[in-house]
Amino acid sequence: MLKEMGILQDITIVATDLDMNILERAKCATYPIKNMELNEENYIRFYGTAPTLKNYYKEDNGYAVFKGISKNLFFVTSSLILLLKEKVKRSF
Repeated sequence: MLKEMGILQDITIVATDLDMNILERAKCATYPIKNMELNEENYIRFYGTAPTLKNYYKEDNGYAVFKGISKNLFFVTSSLILLLKEKVKRSF
């Protein structure tokens, strides 16, 4: 949808997790094809303009492989909860 809105080139997405293995999986931008039905419903519900999400991924061995957004993604091992707790501590 970011591409459809014309803002994909203007954004940066920071993905965080405590588990580096999870981040490595996320970098592959592959999701079980069985999950795509719900994703398709959400895409339509939030006003996606392409006829289908299939315009954005290819199917490969039971997975949806997305392309084109990885240049805007950064992956960081971190805990947002711990960062927020630290910020709250410092505010007192």
